[in-house]
Amino acid sequence: MDDEQRKRVEELARERVKMAFGQTRIDEQTAGEVEQLLEREKPKNDEGSLFGRSDVLNASGHGASGSNGASVTVQGDVSQTSARMTDNIEEYHRAWQEYYRKYYQYHFGQEIQKKDAEHKAEVKNLLMHEDTIDENARLMQRLRQQVRGKTHASARKFRRSKHYIPIVVGLLVFLALVVIQYNRAFLAFVSAYITPVGNARGLEFLETDNADGPSRLMIPKINVNVPIIFGCGMDQASQRRCMRQGIMHFAVSGANAVPGENGNFAVSGHSSNDAFGGGDFKFIFSQLPRMTEGDLAYVNYEGVRYTYVVREIIVVDPDDVQSLRIGDERPVMTLITCYPIGTARQRMLIFMDQIAPLPDTAVDGTETAPDDEETTMAGISPTLLERMWARLTGGGL
Repeated sequence: MDDEQRKRVEELARERVKMAFGQTRIDEQTAGEVEQLLEREKPKNDEGSLFGRSDVLNASGHGASGSNGASVTVQGDVSQTSARMTDNIEEYHRAWQEYYRKYYQYHFGQEIQKKDAEHKAEVKNLLMHEDTIDENARLMQRLRQQVRGKTHASARKFRRSKHYIPIVVGLLVFLALVVIQYNRAFLAFVSAYITPVGNARGLEFLETDNADGPSRLMIPKINVNVPIIFGCGMDQASQRRCMRQGIMHFAVSGANAVPGENGNFAVSGHSSNDAFGGGDFKFIFSQLPRMTEGDLAYVNYEGVRYTYVVREIIVVDPDDVQSLRIGDERPVMTLITCYPIGTARQRMLIFMDQIAPLPDTAVDGTETAPDDEETTMAGISPTLLERMWARLTGGGL
């Protein structure tokens, strides 16, 4: 076998080795060419060949027959061929291992560098944000300290000035005057919300049928149980004196009936009044706006208990006395108080029909209105300041 054929055999042998390890495929033409070359080589001495005797490449693996020297030569060639194949395989595996090592080293190295860069950027951003927050907090603290310092300095300077005491005293006096003048508005709202509604105190006189004793008005829903004062004069001073003792019978021409008579039985009470005024009934009607149609009220008069039910509620001007003149065909009671609560701008009128005893038992009224009839419904008393001013100036109230 010449050198060219020897090289070709070596190439074909390498291809078969690669095929054995799955690196490539050997086609039928190449396999046939290998067989032809091996057939040519049989008659000759195989000492110089790459793989020794041709039967080394056969799958059977049997040694060739012949002399002992030939067998030794074949065995030596097989050993060399096997060692060379083992070296090639190991070199092949080392090459692939080195390739995969460099590949994964490069791949994971790039990922690690990328993650490391992202982490560093995130940390840097957080540190910058934290520095910004700390700086803003320090700036706000300095501003607060500056404002606090300026305020304290101004306060110290103002307290040391000669105007400090007069201004403080003036403010206190002003607040005291406001409380004295308008206390009834504050106290009326307080009374309207803290006074119990519908408890047993308003019903204590209803436990028995005994209606003897002084005349009284009882409204269980708003916890009212108050004396009724009759025979009051119609001037403002007389009305105020009567309402210190309870509620007053507001008798005007056309509306001067009493319980048990046909016509309008009108009574007036305070929803609010000056805290420095006299009497225990300054806020007796403070919850009257809670009344609604269908609510009941009771009156004890001359030993008889009369029951009334709310029919209508209206608000009128203080001088609208004509609203009380509703005729004398049936017995009616009207409750009068100042409205809105805490003021005397208007009057609330609550008309109530008598339902017991039966209205048919009512008689015609015989009482006449006094000669000094007022044209304005009773209102709140003057405040302490107004009374003091009237005394200083000698004017009337």
